[in-house]
Amino acid sequence: MMKRIKAFSISICLLTAAALSSCGAASDAVPQEESDSGATGLNMTAIPMKEDETFSGIRCCGDSIIVETDAMETEGADAEEEAEADADDMDTDAADAAYMQRFYYAKAGKDFPEEPFCSFDYKERLVVDFTVGEDGNACFILAETAQEEDSAKLLELSADGSERTVADLNDLCQGSGGGSIWDWGIRAVPGGDFLLVSKYGYCLISREGESVRKEDWKEPESYDVLYAGGKYALTLQAENLQTAYGTFQREKGSFGTLKDIPQDARFNRTGDGEDTLYMYTNMEASLCDLSTGEHTKLFGLTDIGIQGDSVLGMYGDTQVPRFLFREDDILYEAQWNGGNAGTKRTELRLGYVSDSAATRQAVAMFNRTNRDFLIQMVDYGTEDESAAAMRLYTELIAGTGPDIFQMDGGYMDDRAMGERGILEDLMPYMESSQVVSPQNLLPSVYQALQTEGKVYMLPTNFQLGGIHHEGKMGAGGTDMDGG
Repeated sequence: MMKRIKAFSISICLLTAAALSSCGAASDAVPQEESDSGATGLNMTAIPMKEDETFSGIRCCGDSIIVETDAMETEGADAEEEAEADADDMDTDAADAAYMQRFYYAKAGKDFPEEPFCSFDYKERLVVDFTVGEDGNACFILAETAQEEDSAKLLELSADGSERTVADLNDLCQGSGGGSIWDWGIRAVPGGDFLLVSKYGYCLISREGESVRKEDWKEPESYDVLYAGGKYALTLQAENLQTAYGTFQREKGSFGTLKDIPQDARFNRTGDGEDTLYMYTNMEASLCDLSTGEHTKLFGLTDIGIQGDSVLGMYGDTQVPRFLFREDDILYEAQWNGGNAGTKRTELRLGYVSDSAATRQAVAMFNRTNRDFLIQMVDYGTEDESAAAMRLYTELIAGTGPDIFQMDGGYMDDRAMGERGILEDLMPYMESSQVVSPQNLLPSVYQALQTEGKVYMLPTNFQLGGIHHEGKMGAGGTDMDGG
């Protein structure tokens, strides 16, 4: 017997629920290279990649970003010739090709550069990690591979293309922990110092290349320094499979725990100050003050049309926050300016019990492209699922619940709720929709959804039960030997 999942399909319900029936937005809308969402205040620009490039990584700090790409260069050939050579002779092409790491340096409010800030040939140099430095510089942990023996160094590149070896890092792994240079990462410290950190220890290096402070841990520690500020450093530490965050006040050596930090929080320094950070999760963006341990919500990411899972970094001043995110393998820069105060959209609440990336993506796309309605997601999953379902059901009965809701099946009788007038009949909206219609559903599923010709919920998925038996089947296929 088929188990009917009592839940909205978000990509469907956003277009067929009563309050949204006239919006006319398409669930498969694709962002343009340059777009302005108007009501949400989100301006987007696609960051172009060269034909031979693939995105590899990104670093954000203050008002600057560095984007890393991987590329294959063939001497004397353009991109079209390289593609033809690939098809004709992969072995010859691979032998003649140079595999490159390219790095693009951009500032907030400036056009993204067409040419890389610097590039490295894999056969000669390999970048282990990188970060944004001071005064338009970039800093790298670099492994020299062209020599007979690999060597590692801390390299600083200036905007004019000149480079400076800050420190030799060959002895960095000689401490009690061991490991290799590939275990290390780099963090920029305001004032120009460099913080190198791994699970085996850390090392603070001055601009002159001197070791200011170094510590080797007796046992590999499962924490990382996420950010180093003027007076404070933000650290992440795993304790009993839980993630704890804290601030280390470098001047006094005290340690304090940040308050109510979500497990999926990520951090970048803002362009406003040394110890003010952007903190962003899959759901929202906030400002975090390391001096007090407090954080203040700026906005919900889906509210302004961004799926939090896709955000790679935040930077720039806090008056006009900037994002870098990826959708469909395209890298975008987005700027949020607070929205158009003269445009008021009708707000609708979507209640959910289980967090879903697909739900966030659909809601973000709807909010980005629709000027009439704004969907705000309300999390009911702060308790166990049955208790959350009961709370949601109670609110719906009382008329205080969300306008749309998503839930796994088994907790509510949608037929009874529909007959009581609590749920809207979606059939008229499906029949008039240009995006979703009964023809989009399997006939058996569509039939199971109906109650006297009405449909009150739409499924995101369904399950069919069955039995597999490797023995012989009896007459008519009803009896199984040994079964």
